[in-house]
Amino acid sequence: MDFYLAKQSFSSTDYYLTKFKAISGILFLLILLCTNCPKLHADQLRFNNGDKLSGKFIKVVEGKIIFEADLIGEVKVKEDDAIVIVAKSKKSKVKNAVQITELKPDNKSENNSKQQIENPASEIPSKELADKINWKNNAFFKTVDRVRPFKNWKSKISVGFKFQNNQTDKEDISIKFESKIKKPEREYKFKLGYNYGKQIDVKGNRSKSNDSYKSSFKGRFSLDSNIFLESNSRYKKDLVKNIDNEFRQSLGLGWRIFKSEKMRAAITPSITLKFQEKPGISNRWDYLATLFQDFHYKISKRISFHEEFDFSYDPQSKNFLTADLSAKLKTRISKSLSLNLNWEIDYDNVVSQGIIKNQERLFLNFGYKF
Repeated sequence: MDFYLAKQSFSSTDYYLTKFKAISGILFLLILLCTNCPKLHADQLRFNNGDKLSGKFIKVVEGKIIFEADLIGEVKVKEDDAIVIVAKSKKSKVKNAVQITELKPDNKSENNSKQQIENPASEIPSKELADKINWKNNAFFKTVDRVRPFKNWKSKISVGFKFQNNQTDKEDISIKFESKIKKPEREYKFKLGYNYGKQIDVKGNRSKSNDSYKSSFKGRFSLDSNIFLESNSRYKKDLVKNIDNEFRQSLGLGWRIFKSEKMRAAITPSITLKFQEKPGISNRWDYLATLFQDFHYKISKRISFHEEFDFSYDPQSKNFLTADLSAKLKTRISKSLSLNLNWEIDYDNVVSQGIIKNQERLFLNFGYKF
């Protein structure tokens, strides 16, 4: 496949552009609600020329500050060229660092004296400056932090494009949001995705190849070191396959085949209850046998491979068969940014006449983790 980033113009299709604008707006709202805007508890590296970086202070080695910036990774700078402003909950170990704390009227002088002893080369900021630097004191971000979903979860947004020129020109866009949290005996993962694709043949005829929405919420509850109970709730809407609404609830007992620092693999046989609204189907409820499988391998410090597969089969109907495969080669650019090569297959044996059963996508996307 050949990829071109400048061959096609989005203005050629108003419908496509309108959809992209609408989804971009939703994406912006997700970022606003789910991120810390910027991170409320991040350290800050402030250069003498006024430039600032947010991230995490690491340590001081041989007169150099080592700082892990959110966007560009590790930074080394001389102590004389910058100061570190650490989060309120942390204690600075840098000679020129300033620790932001909220000063109360009754103990203001005591706190000032204490900070001057700990940081003799630092200048104690006023409360007004502290409020500007510490986003926790901003009323707007206080409100956002209280109501935003998936608080304390690890979240990621990724956007991918594919442009292909051949006998049939193809354009695809993929937008995904993922959030997960791990606790000692359980873990949860939420996914939300949208895929849109179109194709133009040599005669100029245009058609949609994909227009689907998917979401899922998965929970794993450990019974021992290798066995776990898994619940998976999924929703799907596919306008190309004429699926108005589809809900699936799966419950199964899983086994961790591998579990190490570099490699993880698990398999989960499940029983699934399915409800589907689709033209021409009278029986909307059905039971399925489902098999889930996932595999993760850390190739190096920055490169990793991730794969997920689920297979569903109706024992009462030999014609019903669905399978979804998602494989990703992830390259971490910085602490927050990644470049991913994705390969996805969506197979559905029960589709309307004239609709392709197998949809395959290979594309690059950029991910932002927060």
